[in-house]
Amino acid sequence: MDLKELADRLRRGERRALARAITIIETGGREAEELLRILTPVKPKLVIGVTGPPGSGKSTLIGVLAKEFASRGRRVGVVAIDPSSRLTGGAVLGDRIRMMDAGTLENIYIRSLASRGGGSVSNAADKVINAMASAGIEIVFLETVGSGQQDLEILAAADLILLVLTSGAGDEIQGLKAGLTEVSDIIVVNKADRPGAESLLMGLRIAFQDKADRILKISALRGEGVRKLVELIEDYERRGMVRDKRILKEVLVEKTLTDLRRIVEEEAERLLAHTSPRDINYAVKEIIKQALKRIVRHEAQEG
Repeated sequence: MDLKELADRLRRGERRALARAITIIETGGREAEELLRILTPVKPKLVIGVTGPPGSGKSTLIGVLAKEFASRGRRVGVVAIDPSSRLTGGAVLGDRIRMMDAGTLENIYIRSLASRGGGSVSNAADKVINAMASAGIEIVFLETVGSGQQDLEILAAADLILLVLTSGAGDEIQGLKAGLTEVSDIIVVNKADRPGAESLLMGLRIAFQDKADRILKISALRGEGVRKLVELIEDYERRGMVRDKRILKEVLVEKTLTDLRRIVEEEAERLLAHTSPRDINYAVKEIIKQALKRIVRHEAQEG
């Protein structure tokens, strides 16, 4: 199957074509660039970034939310970013396994990607989201590896930030005003039956009074509070994205740096793989030259 045929089948919503396209995109190289050139840049109606500390139940919650949206006739995609070895690039597919029940439904597509760049969001995530949108997927959940407060990189790819916390996970209230908690659109205290969940909920609402109505206590496993969370997300989608201009500027700066880092890393990986030590100076110059060309093309596409 050539790339044009693959793109046509992808636009018809064929799952096997989407799987093949994502594999090509994640592998990278000229074939990926050609496929992305054929596919007209398109975005889903909503990209929901889901992040939080390890063990907070992000994957379980995403599975429940995906099924709820699917039951309402929406086509849903999930991009689960797995930590990976810098040597092998292999992803741990735990996220996909935990959400497999949701993935058996026809209008839900789940894919795990390796976080090769050392950051929490895979270098290929934006492109994969584009491919999902081309296949007719309306809502995409983007789950990060769970570095919590440090995980501001998610803002570059998501329209809405959903932070998942549990009682007893870290310092809870202390220091939460800085970073991810402050800029999250919705905060959920998951595992509502745990001791201290109510105290954490009240503490968060006091600390972040401007969004107290968007801080919920839920139990993803039991389905408690999930419907209200879905209604909040749908309300956000109806109203459109309204962010603080200062925060939006920070997001754009972060996205620019993320794109630049990704392009340089990809060019370095491609060129250094076939370069001997004595040719390293030439390789560095070539990396800069090729990276600049790609940055110009990238800015043209974004514009």
